Amino acid sequence: MNPMEDTPGTTGGRRAVAEGVEFYHVIAALLPLPAFAFGPNGELLVANEAATPLLVTLPDGTRRRPMTFDGMDLWELLSSTLERGRQRASIHTRMRLSTGRSAEFDFWVLASWKPEDTLVGAIVFAGELPDEPEGGSATHPLRAAHLTGDALEGYADLLESTLDCDAVYVAEVESERATRARMLLCRCDGGADHDVEWSLIGKPASAVSSKRVVCYPYGLHERFPEDDWVSTEGFEAYAGVPITDPSGRRIGILAVLWRRPLKDPQTARAVLGLIGARLSPGLWQIRSRRELMESEERYSALFRHTHLPMIVIDPESSQIVEANDAACTFYGYPCEELTTMSIYQIDTLAPEHVQSELRRAIDGTRDYFQFKHRVADGGVREVELYAGPITMHGREMIYAIVHDVSDRRRAEEELEHYRQNLERLVEQRTDDLVRANAELQEATQARDVFFANMSHELRTPLYTIIGLTDMLLGGLVGEIDEEQTKQVGMVNEAGRSLLDLISDVLDISAVQAGQARCEADSFDVVELAESTLFSMRPPAEEKGIEVHFTSALRPVNIVSDRFKLQQILMNLISNAIKYTAEGAIYVSVSAIADGFVTVSVVDSGIGIPAAELPYVFQEFRQMSRGDSGTHRGTGLGLALSRKLADVLSAEIVVTSEQGRGTTFSLILPETCPTSEPLA
Repeated sequence: MNPMEDTPGTTGGRRAVAEGVEFYHVIAALLPLPAFAFGPNGELLVANEAATPLLVTLPDGTRRRPMTFDGMDLWELLSSTLERGRQRASIHTRMRLSTGRSAEFDFWVLASWKPEDTLVGAIVFAGELPDEPEGGSATHPLRAAHLTGDALEGYADLLESTLDCDAVYVAEVESERATRARMLLCRCDGGADHDVEWSLIGKPASAVSSKRVVCYPYGLHERFPEDDWVSTEGFEAYAGVPITDPSGRRIGILAVLWRRPLKDPQTARAVLGLIGARLSPGLWQIRSRRELMESEERYSALFRHTHLPMIVIDPESSQIVEANDAACTFYGYPCEELTTMSIYQIDTLAPEHVQSELRRAIDGTRDYFQFKHRVADGGVREVELYAGPITMHGREMIYAIVHDVSDRRRAEEELEHYRQNLERLVEQRTDDLVRANAELQEATQARDVFFANMSHELRTPLYTIIGLTDMLLGGLVGEIDEEQTKQVGMVNEAGRSLLDLISDVLDISAVQAGQARCEADSFDVVELAESTLFSMRPPAEEKGIEVHFTSALRPVNIVSDRFKLQQILMNLISNAIKYTAEGAIYVSVSAIADGFVTVSVVDSGIGIPAAELPYVFQEFRQMSRGDSGTHRGTGLGLALSRKLADVLSAEIVVTSEQGRGTTFSLILPETCPTSEPLA
């Protein structure tokens, strides 16, 4: 707690100042640091002997007061810079000395405020002793410029003598693990120890943070029962302060312990705070120096042992001043010779160009370069350099990591050559494909024209054959016997089959020639399917096959090509009758769903092997059916049905199980979406 509590009113203010002065005398007597006490109106109440060099006579010659370098009274500086209401603070400023010179000081301030945030008093301690005249003593621990072992011993002596403590320790907190610490000094009952690593967990030091001074005046063992040292030594009281770096981060801990309850925690806090602040720069220097050395060692190890060639170049002289083993191996020179060579002796570019690139590397405007470097055997290697500035021995140098890319560039050139050849080959093959496609189209057109012409030429004699055989079978040219009737009937049936085949060829040719189109009108697909099945009933009944028709709903009106749909259904039903020896055929129409209607033709025939299903719609395809190895010649019926379905924007799906039957499902759109010819 601040000794100068904010106390309203004149009487309280005097009491706060009196208590502050008393506290000042206690601290000033214990620590030979420059110290001042200011009253409610900024008057200098008292200054100790160590502060004498900081007391400057005012220009009017009346009083001696601490003055800043620019002539401002220290009290005025405190009033203008301290955060309102803050009782503990530190400031850094340059002060005039009574000798006429000046010096920089860190001050620690204990301030007292009125409720309206008015500064009414302050106790100020300087963190340094002013320089003494030549021949003066500089052995006091608070004067130590560096945190050496002797300096730590001096601080321990000072704490033991001023605070009458039983143990003192200074510990460095690890930067990577904030719960681990290393003893720089541990003194207990006059003995000293150091370099001991220990954990802060479960110990009083764990409560010391970068912003918190910890003091336990009594009951230490009850608070930290897991701390074996506290239990073994019987410590009752503890006080600890953080040692911080310039950014305020905790880097160490200064602590004292007593085997009796602490009667004056306030004095212990103040003394530890001042000495802890005094230790901070030294410990920070030690840590920074150690981290720098570790960094240099890591860099040196990385530089020497990495498999990547690395060199360091002096940009002014162009000399290679450092080279690792990998660089010596790459360039083919021993290190002693390589580090006396100029980069101009290695790089194939003109010296002025190399110098220009070095300037870019040193000012950081560029860090990636491509060069060609000569090696000891006279060869030239293509390299990539990753370079940047680095400070060595107080001078700006350039580090460069060399990456040999000769093999990669050679591979890239070969790849580019292959790519160009491949492009030419692809272009040539594309031309060949275009020509072949044009020839194929011409051949297809010629085939279609041939089929169309031949079909027309074949129809005329077939009509004659069918007409004459009909006349013979009808007895119009006279009576014929039973065997003649049988033979003439076979001729008539063959003629009609051939005529159907020719008609299919004509239809397929028309579709492939782009002449077929959906001539759409509105009709009931249920009525069409039922009438088509009725017309196909006689050949089914001749084979003893039952035919059945079902529809969940009627009518089911669609807009499509009636003739082409009927032709598809006739082909599917005829195909089912042809390859069903016994059983039944079922034709069904499902209601419109999602804009589509399905007409299915199901037979109980011999089925189609699974391996043959993908080919059932190919032209003139024969597939084995059944275990006997018989063949089903599809001719053109199913192929024509698939092409007509395409004209109607429909789809035919086939499923089959060998020996159990086949199902053909025609999925039609409710409205045929186009009436244009199918190209």
